[in-house]
Amino acid sequence: MKMSSSVNLNPKTPRVQIKTPKDAFSQELFQFCLENPITVVEGLCSPSVCDFKLGKFSTLSLTKAWPDHPIEIRTQKFKSAEKNVPMAGRNSWDCYSARSQMTIRKYGEYQGANFLREKNGVGGNSAHGIQFGTNLDLSDAKMWQLQLQEFNKLPPAFKLYSPGNLLSYVGHNILGMNTVQLYMKVKGSRTPGHEENNKFCAVNINVGPGDCEWFGVADEYWPAMYKLCQSHGMNYLKGSWWPDPEECFAAGIPVYRFIQRPGDLVYINIGCVHWVQSLGVTNNIAWNVGPLVPLQFRAALERYDFNKVENYKSIVPMILLSWNIGRTLWIRDPEFFQLVKKVLSNSLDKSRKDLQQARRHNVPIRHHGKKEGEPVHYCGSCEEEVFNTLFIKKNEKRPRVFCLECALQSSPQLEDYACLQEYTLDELTTVYENFKRLE
Repeated sequence: MKMSSSVNLNPKTPRVQIKTPKDAFSQELFQFCLENPITVVEGLCSPSVCDFKLGKFSTLSLTKAWPDHPIEIRTQKFKSAEKNVPMAGRNSWDCYSARSQMTIRKYGEYQGANFLREKNGVGGNSAHGIQFGTNLDLSDAKMWQLQLQEFNKLPPAFKLYSPGNLLSYVGHNILGMNTVQLYMKVKGSRTPGHEENNKFCAVNINVGPGDCEWFGVADEYWPAMYKLCQSHGMNYLKGSWWPDPEECFAAGIPVYRFIQRPGDLVYINIGCVHWVQSLGVTNNIAWNVGPLVPLQFRAALERYDFNKVENYKSIVPMILLSWNIGRTLWIRDPEFFQLVKKVLSNSLDKSRKDLQQARRHNVPIRHHGKKEGEPVHYCGSCEEEVFNTLFIKKNEKRPRVFCLECALQSSPQLEDYACLQEYTLDELTTVYENFKRLE
């Protein structure tokens, strides 16, 4: 296994060449990915290593299987990767795209026409908008059985589901995170700058036939990226922005820049800010993973709290996840254990106080329970995760869930609300007391 990395304003991207299954499943590879902001893993999908069938994710295979299945389309202006030349009246970091929809068959025809133009050396993209097929969800096990079985071949560090993946303990699907999403591209298709939800790691495989160009910035520089976004009038968490590497260099921010070829797996480490542009017709598949290390859990919690300040929805329910970890895992690492234990303690305390408030205001409390696989609830006002004590308006035909704080804002005496309880305090207390560190 050949590895290399260096650090400066224009650092060389760490690359790993995998030649044997032993290399692929080694702890050394996993550690290398966790020690670098972003890593290109070459050869993992090859027949002699994991034999991951890229062809099952090709446009031809998808069209044969589900030609009329819809895919979201983003219409974008073709631009070079170096600069984000602004459209009239738009900011220079603004990476605008218009949403629409298309079928897989129709997009396949569009991709095919673009592929022929590329092959024959005929341009034209620069003069008009291009269409990027994005967020094709592959979570339906019946529809995508042939595709999903390929993921069982991957090493645990990159697997969609594994005992070492925090996202396997959420208990329900989070589309694009613990499910696979597929992206269908033509030359110039852009995924704007972002960090992964709640700073989780991510895996991205280029299916081909074209290449993709990537840019990455280590997690430690995200505050500087946040400030640059602000200076351009862009919202770091909610906006659609395309950074200028030269501006990043001027601000002292190192930028990784590299090519992802067909079969290359890119591992995006905790909090790495990245943006991607296709260099030709190609498809990509991507999903998130959460390594069972304290750094990942702490980063996810910190972003969870920061998202509240920024009024940004955390799609990873860290409270529910923590309770599921408490029920399921034995944790040896003392820092990791204390992080989870603190979440459980605070959550249990909040449940007690919420129920006390409900009783003080004579709010009816009904046991609601929580079914297996049922998604987490978010407040209909502030969009924060609501765990255990769900406040709903009495007279709504399709009741929305609210947190106590937002319920009190709209009804100081809570006279308009009832409270649904998912777990008894005894149930939660038992989980809390039984959650002990593995010595």
